[in-house]
Amino acid sequence: MRVSILPECPSIFLGQEFMVQISIAEAPTQIKWISAQITGKVQTLKPSVEPALLSLVHRALGAPQQAPFFGHVMSGSRLIDSDIKTPKTYCLSIKADGIPPSYDGEAVSISYELRIVSQIGQQISQPTIIPIKFISPYKSNCILQNTQNTATFTLTSIESASIPSPIALLSPFPPVQEKSLDIFSIKQGDSIVASLKLKLSARSGGDFSGIIDMKESTSGVTSVNIRIIRVEKFSNDVTDQTIIVNENLPLDKIIMRRFSLPMPFNTPAEFVTDLFECSYSAEFNFIGPAGAWKWVAPLQVLPPLLSLSMPRQAIEQISL
Repeated sequence: MRVSILPECPSIFLGQEFMVQISIAEAPTQIKWISAQITGKVQTLKPSVEPALLSLVHRALGAPQQAPFFGHVMSGSRLIDSDIKTPKTYCLSIKADGIPPSYDGEAVSISYELRIVSQIGQQISQPTIIPIKFISPYKSNCILQNTQNTATFTLTSIESASIPSPIALLSPFPPVQEKSLDIFSIKQGDSIVASLKLKLSARSGGDFSGIIDMKESTSGVTSVNIRIIRVEKFSNDVTDQTIIVNENLPLDKIIMRRFSLPMPFNTPAEFVTDLFECSYSAEFNFIGPAGAWKWVAPLQVLPPLLSLSMPRQAIEQISL
Protein backbone atom coordinates (compact mmCIF):
# COMPACT_ATOMS: atom_id res chain seq x y z
CA MET A 1 0.00 0.00 0.00
CA ARG A 2 1.23 3.50 -0.83
CA VAL A 3 0.30 6.46 1.36
CA SER A 4 1.15 10.01 0.25
CA ILE A 5 0.57 13.18 2.24
CA LEU A 6 0.52 16.90 1.39
CA PRO A 7 2.10 19.04 2.72
CA GLU A 8 5.08 17.09 4.00
CA CYS A 9 5.55 18.95 7.28
CA PRO A 10 2.45 20.92 8.29
CA SER A 11 2.98 24.07 10.37
CA ILE A 12 -0.16 24.78 12.39
CA PHE A 13 -1.22 27.59 14.71
CA LEU A 14 -2.76 26.29 17.94
CA GLY A 15 -6.52 26.77 17.85
CA GLN A 16 -6.62 26.97 14.04
CA GLU A 17 -8.01 24.32 11.69
CA PHE A 18 -5.55 22.98 9.13
CA MET A 19 -6.18 20.46 6.32
CA VAL A 20 -3.82 17.84 4.93
CA GLN A 21 -4.40 15.65 1.89
CA ILE A 22 -3.97 11.90 2.31
CA SER A 23 -3.91 9.69 -0.79
CA ILE A 24 -3.98 5.88 -0.59
CA ALA A 25 -3.14 3.65 -3.54
CA GLU A 26 -1.87 0.22 -4.59
CA ALA A 27 -3.34 -1.78 -1.72
CA PRO A 28 -3.23 -5.50 -2.62
CA THR A 29 -6.71 -6.10 -1.16
CA GLN A 30 -9.48 -4.13 0.47
CA ILE A 31 -8.36 -2.07 3.48
CA LYS A 32 -10.44 -2.82 6.59
CA TRP A 33 -9.80 0.59 8.16
CA ILE A 34 -7.37 3.48 8.29
CA SER A 35 -6.95 5.87 11.24
CA ALA A 36 -5.01 8.95 12.35
CA GLN A 37 -3.49 9.95 15.68
CA ILE A 38 -1.32 12.80 17.00
CA THR A 39 1.39 12.15 19.61
CA GLY A 40 3.73 14.54 21.44
CA LYS A 41 7.06 13.96 23.16
CA VAL A 42 9.38 16.02 25.38
CA GLN A 43 13.03 14.97 25.31
CA THR A 44 16.08 16.27 27.18
CA LEU A 45 19.26 16.64 25.13
CA LYS A 46 21.77 17.34 27.92
CA PRO A 47 22.44 15.34 31.10
CA SER A 48 22.29 18.50 33.24
CA VAL A 49 18.53 18.88 32.66
CA GLU A 50 17.52 15.21 32.89
CA PRO A 51 16.80 15.40 36.67
CA ALA A 52 14.20 18.13 36.05
CA LEU A 53 12.40 16.00 33.44
CA LEU A 54 12.56 12.81 35.54
CA SER A 55 11.06 14.69 38.47
CA LEU A 56 8.24 15.99 36.26
CA VAL A 57 7.54 12.49 34.89
CA HIS A 58 7.46 11.07 38.42
CA ARG A 59 4.85 13.64 39.42
CA ALA A 60 2.82 13.03 36.25
CA LEU A 61 2.86 9.23 36.30
CA GLY A 62 3.29 8.57 40.03
CA ALA A 63 6.26 6.31 39.32
CA PRO A 64 9.94 6.84 38.47
CA GLN A 65 11.24 6.67 34.90
CA GLN A 66 14.86 6.63 33.75
CA ALA A 67 14.41 7.46 30.05
CA PRO A 68 15.25 11.09 29.07
CA PHE A 69 11.88 11.61 27.33
CA PHE A 70 8.20 11.92 28.21
CA GLY A 71 5.20 11.28 25.98
CA HIS A 72 3.27 14.25 27.34
CA VAL A 73 0.21 14.02 25.11
CA MET A 74 -1.62 11.67 22.75
CA SER A 75 -4.87 12.23 20.90
CA GLY A 76 -7.39 9.48 20.52
CA SER A 77 -7.15 7.40 17.35
CA ARG A 78 -9.63 8.81 14.82
CA LEU A 79 -11.12 6.66 12.07
CA ILE A 80 -10.57 8.09 8.59
CA ASP A 81 -12.53 5.42 6.70
CA SER A 82 -13.30 1.70 6.60
CA ASP A 83 -13.76 -0.97 3.91
CA ILE A 84 -11.62 0.97 1.46
CA LYS A 85 -10.89 0.07 -2.14
CA THR A 86 -7.95 2.09 -3.48
CA PRO A 87 -7.19 4.56 -4.90
CA LYS A 88 -8.79 6.99 -2.45
CA THR A 89 -8.02 10.57 -1.39
CA TYR A 90 -9.12 12.19 1.88
CA CYS A 91 -9.09 15.59 3.45
CA LEU A 92 -8.00 15.36 7.09
CA SER A 93 -8.76 18.42 9.20
CA ILE A 94 -6.45 18.96 12.20
CA LYS A 95 -7.05 21.31 15.12
CA ALA A 96 -5.16 21.27 18.42
CA ASP A 97 -5.05 23.45 21.51
CA GLY A 98 -3.89 23.37 25.13
CA ILE A 99 -0.43 22.01 24.30
CA PRO A 100 3.05 23.58 24.32
CA PRO A 101 4.57 24.65 20.98
CA SER A 102 6.99 22.59 18.94
CA TYR A 103 10.47 23.42 20.13
CA ASP A 104 13.95 22.42 18.96
CA GLY A 105 16.25 23.70 21.70
CA GLU A 106 19.80 23.09 22.77
CA ALA A 107 18.94 21.20 25.98
CA VAL A 108 15.35 20.08 25.35
CA SER A 109 12.97 19.44 22.46
CA ILE A 110 9.19 19.22 22.12
CA SER A 111 8.02 17.38 19.01
CA TYR A 112 4.75 16.13 17.50
CA GLU A 113 3.84 13.47 14.94
CA LEU A 114 0.79 12.58 12.89
CA ARG A 115 0.60 8.77 12.68
CA ILE A 116 -1.44 7.06 9.94
CA VAL A 117 -2.20 3.36 10.56
CA SER A 118 -4.29 0.85 8.61
CA GLN A 119 -5.33 -2.80 8.65
CA ILE A 120 -5.25 -5.08 5.60
CA GLY A 121 -6.53 -8.57 6.27
CA GLN A 122 -5.29 -9.55 9.73
CA GLN A 123 -2.17 -7.38 9.60
CA ILE A 124 -1.78 -3.90 11.13
CA SER A 125 0.52 -1.69 9.05
CA GLN A 126 3.59 0.10 10.28
CA PRO A 127 2.57 3.74 10.86
CA THR A 128 3.22 6.43 8.28
CA ILE A 129 4.74 9.19 10.42
CA ILE A 130 4.50 12.87 9.50
CA PRO A 131 6.20 15.51 11.68
CA ILE A 132 3.90 18.39 12.66
CA LYS A 133 4.94 21.79 13.94
CA PHE A 134 2.54 23.59 16.31
CA ILE A 135 2.91 27.36 16.85
CA SER A 136 1.75 28.94 20.13
CA PRO A 137 0.82 32.55 20.97
CA TYR A 138 3.16 34.92 22.78
CA LYS A 139 3.91 33.89 26.38
CA SER A 140 1.76 30.76 26.32
CA ASN A 141 1.79 28.74 29.55
CA CYS A 142 1.38 24.96 29.66
CA ILE A 143 1.74 22.39 32.45
CA LEU A 144 3.45 19.41 30.80
CA GLN A 145 2.60 16.94 33.53
CA ASN A 146 -1.10 17.71 32.99
CA THR A 147 -1.16 18.27 29.22
CA GLN A 148 -3.02 15.02 28.53
CA ASN A 149 -5.96 16.36 30.54
CA THR A 150 -5.97 19.92 29.16
CA ALA A 151 -5.20 19.23 25.49
CA THR A 152 -7.94 19.25 22.87
CA PHE A 153 -7.65 17.61 19.44
CA THR A 154 -10.08 17.57 16.55
CA LEU A 155 -9.37 15.17 13.67
CA THR A 156 -12.10 14.87 11.06
CA SER A 157 -11.96 13.51 7.52
CA ILE A 158 -13.97 13.51 4.33
CA GLU A 159 -13.36 11.72 1.06
CA SER A 160 -12.37 14.05 -1.75
CA ALA A 161 -10.80 13.57 -5.16
CA SER A 162 -9.06 16.97 -5.15
CA ILE A 163 -8.11 19.04 -2.10
CA PRO A 164 -6.10 22.27 -2.13
CA SER A 165 -3.60 21.86 0.72
CA PRO A 166 -2.92 25.16 2.51
CA ILE A 167 0.70 26.29 2.49
CA ALA A 168 0.33 29.56 4.42
CA LEU A 169 -2.43 30.63 6.81
CA LEU A 170 -2.75 33.91 8.68
CA SER A 171 -2.20 33.87 12.44
CA PRO A 172 -5.43 33.64 14.47
CA PHE A 173 -3.77 35.04 17.61
CA PRO A 174 -4.88 38.41 19.01
CA PRO A 175 -2.40 41.27 18.42
CA VAL A 176 0.29 41.84 21.05
CA GLN A 177 1.64 45.25 21.97
CA GLU A 178 5.23 45.47 20.73
CA LYS A 179 7.94 47.30 22.61
CA SER A 180 8.14 50.99 21.71
CA LEU A 181 10.97 52.57 19.73
CA ASP A 182 13.57 53.85 22.18
CA ILE A 183 17.10 55.29 22.33
CA PHE A 184 19.70 53.61 24.52
CA SER A 185 22.97 55.39 25.33
CA ILE A 186 25.85 53.02 26.07
CA LYS A 187 28.59 54.48 28.25
CA GLN A 188 31.83 53.41 29.86
CA GLY A 189 32.42 55.84 32.69
CA ASP A 190 32.25 59.30 31.13
CA SER A 191 32.93 57.98 27.62
CA ILE A 192 30.10 57.40 25.16
CA VAL A 193 30.49 54.07 23.37
CA ALA A 194 27.43 54.30 21.07
CA SER A 195 23.74 55.09 20.95
CA LEU A 196 21.15 52.56 19.80
CA LYS A 197 17.78 53.47 18.33
CA LEU A 198 15.61 50.35 18.22
CA LYS A 199 12.58 48.42 19.39
CA LEU A 200 13.40 45.47 21.65
CA SER A 201 10.89 43.38 19.72
CA ALA A 202 11.18 40.90 16.86
CA ARG A 203 8.88 38.44 15.15
CA SER A 204 9.66 34.93 13.93
CA GLY A 205 10.10 35.12 10.19
CA GLY A 206 10.69 38.89 10.44
CA ASP A 207 13.76 40.83 11.55
CA PHE A 208 15.38 42.61 14.47
CA SER A 209 16.49 46.03 13.24
CA GLY A 210 17.62 49.45 14.38
CA ILE A 211 20.24 52.18 14.05
CA ILE A 212 23.69 52.41 15.64
CA ASP A 213 24.61 56.09 16.15
CA MET A 214 28.34 56.78 16.54
CA LYS A 215 28.27 60.60 16.21
CA GLU A 216 29.10 61.21 19.88
CA SER A 217 31.26 58.13 20.44
CA THR A 218 34.60 58.82 22.12
CA SER A 219 35.67 55.19 22.65
CA GLY A 220 37.28 54.48 19.27
CA VAL A 221 34.89 51.62 18.43
CA THR A 222 35.80 49.83 15.19
CA SER A 223 33.21 47.03 15.04
CA VAL A 224 30.18 45.51 16.76
CA ASN A 225 29.04 41.94 17.19
CA ILE A 226 25.24 41.60 17.52
CA ARG A 227 23.71 38.41 18.88
CA ILE A 228 20.23 37.15 19.59
CA ILE A 229 20.38 34.62 22.39
CA ARG A 230 17.77 32.05 23.35
CA VAL A 231 17.63 31.33 27.09
CA GLU A 232 16.25 28.09 28.54
CA LYS A 233 15.74 28.26 32.30
CA PHE A 234 14.85 24.90 33.86
CA SER A 235 12.94 24.05 37.02
CA ASN A 236 16.13 22.66 38.64
CA ASP A 237 17.80 26.11 38.23
CA VAL A 238 19.91 25.00 35.25
CA THR A 239 20.15 27.68 32.54
CA ASP A 240 21.21 27.02 28.96
CA GLN A 241 21.92 29.74 26.40
CA THR A 242 22.15 29.42 22.62
CA ILE A 243 23.15 31.99 20.02
CA ILE A 244 20.51 31.81 17.26
CA VAL A 245 21.58 34.89 15.27
CA ASN A 246 25.13 36.26 15.06
CA GLU A 247 26.24 39.27 12.98
CA ASN A 248 29.50 41.27 12.81
CA LEU A 249 29.42 44.85 11.49
CA PRO A 250 32.36 47.24 10.89
CA LEU A 251 31.97 50.68 12.52
CA ASP A 252 35.38 52.24 11.86
CA LYS A 253 34.93 55.79 10.50
CA ILE A 254 31.16 55.31 10.38
CA ILE A 255 28.86 57.94 11.87
CA MET A 256 25.62 56.00 11.70
CA ARG A 257 24.73 52.49 10.59
CA ARG A 258 21.47 50.61 10.18
CA PHE A 259 21.34 46.89 11.06
CA SER A 260 18.75 44.22 10.28
CA LEU A 261 19.05 40.66 11.55
CA PRO A 262 16.63 38.08 10.09
CA MET A 263 14.77 36.01 12.70
CA PRO A 264 14.54 32.31 11.76
CA PHE A 265 10.98 31.33 10.97
CA ASN A 266 11.15 28.29 13.27
CA THR A 267 11.94 30.47 16.31
CA PRO A 268 9.06 29.97 18.78
CA ALA A 269 7.61 32.92 20.65
CA GLU A 270 8.43 33.16 24.35
CA PHE A 271 6.61 30.48 26.35
CA VAL A 272 6.52 28.84 29.76
CA THR A 273 6.08 25.24 30.94
CA ASP A 274 6.56 23.54 34.30
CA LEU A 275 9.84 22.08 32.98
CA PHE A 276 11.46 25.22 31.54
CA GLU A 277 10.94 28.76 30.32
CA CYS A 278 12.03 30.00 26.90
CA SER A 279 13.02 33.66 26.56
CA TYR A 280 15.40 35.79 24.47
CA SER A 281 17.93 38.59 24.80
CA ALA A 282 19.76 40.93 22.42
CA GLU A 283 23.50 41.39 22.98
CA PHE A 284 25.74 44.10 21.48
CA ASN A 285 29.50 43.72 21.84
CA PHE A 286 31.36 46.90 20.77
CA ILE A 287 35.06 46.38 20.04
CA GLY A 288 37.90 48.89 19.71
CA PRO A 289 41.66 49.24 20.31
CA ALA A 290 41.01 50.37 23.90
CA GLY A 291 38.83 47.37 24.80
CA ALA A 292 35.36 45.90 24.45
CA TRP A 293 31.96 46.96 25.82
CA LYS A 294 28.88 44.76 26.13
CA TRP A 295 25.21 45.78 26.34
CA VAL A 296 22.45 43.17 26.90
CA ALA A 297 18.67 43.59 27.11
CA PRO A 298 15.63 41.26 27.09
CA LEU A 299 14.17 40.82 23.61
CA GLN A 300 10.46 40.29 23.01
CA VAL A 301 9.97 37.55 20.38
CA LEU A 302 6.49 37.21 18.86
CA PRO A 303 5.02 34.36 16.77
CA PRO A 304 5.03 34.56 12.96
CA LEU A 305 2.18 36.19 11.05
CA LEU A 306 1.95 33.21 8.68
CA SER A 307 2.21 29.45 9.13
CA LEU A 308 4.41 28.14 6.32
CA SER A 309 4.34 24.44 5.47
CA MET A 310 7.21 23.38 3.21
CA PRO A 311 8.09 21.71 0.98
CA ARG A 312 4.99 21.33 -1.15
CA GLN A 313 5.98 17.92 -2.50
CA ALA A 314 4.21 14.81 -1.21
CA ILE A 315 6.14 12.22 0.76
CA GLU A 316 5.51 8.55 0.22
CA GLN A 317 5.89 5.52 2.43
CA ILE A 318 5.29 1.91 1.50
CA SER A 319 3.62 -0.11 4.25
CA LEU A 320 1.94 -3.49 4.22
